[in-house]
Amino acid sequence: MALIMNKAVYAQIMKQAQQAHPVECCGMLVAPAGRSHVARCIPMRNVAASEVYFSFDSTEQLRVLRDLDERGEQCIGIYHSHTATHATPSREDIEFANDPDMHYLIVSTWHASTVPFRSFRIIAGSVFEESIHLVAATQAQAVA
Repeated sequence: MALIMNKAVYAQIMKQAQQAHPVECCGMLVAPAGRSHVARCIPMRNVAASEVYFSFDSTEQLRVLRDLDERGEQCIGIYHSHTATHATPSREDIEFANDPDMHYLIVSTWHASTVPFRSFRIIAGSVFEESIHLVAATQAQAVA
């Protein structure tokens, strides 16, 4: 299992996480329909405005998902930051992960020595870390 992501998307997520700190940031990882690479991300508002929890605005989430469908794109993952812990799924992250095909990307802004960026698949409560491959935009377009 691997998450393939455009380098510019990585930079955008890292910047969003650093700017939102100490509040958790969150958003969606987007790919062209039928493809498996992350071509872009969509930052979402964390309505919880919490340092330990995130929650999408359900109206915004529905609007974004409709827009993606109209554009021939799909959400293939969710990302959020951990501001006071490592980039590892929390108990709540595991409980709320309801799609085994989804990538769950976590960015840690907690400490400079932590691994800041990790991706997981969460299947029936079991957590599987997956590798992350950062590629140039032109490479990302060629990946199925």
